[in-house]
Amino acid sequence: FWEPLKATYADVKFPKTLASFQTYVNVGLPTGPICTPSLASIKAALAPLTTTGYLYFVAKHDGSNGHAFAKTYAGHLQNLHRYGYL
Repeated sequence: FWEPLKATYADVKFPKTLASFQTYVNVGLPTGPICTPSLASIKAALAPLTTTGYLYFVAKHDGSNGHAFAKTYAGHLQNLHRYGYL
């Protein structure tokens, strides 16, 4: 389902400090983090907003680019079955 690459990224020149992140040339993962979470995302993980009651979500595989939310684990399992995860 991936589109073929239209450019040759292996030819891009990187500074030596970023050379390990050139994953089109180097096999495996880079030597450091790929991205760093923001302070807001860390705070959200430590203190999630639970007032809505929705604790679970899955990406829908129906072409909508949407998500299905559930308030209970049983509802989450139904969504997993509905969207082809189980």
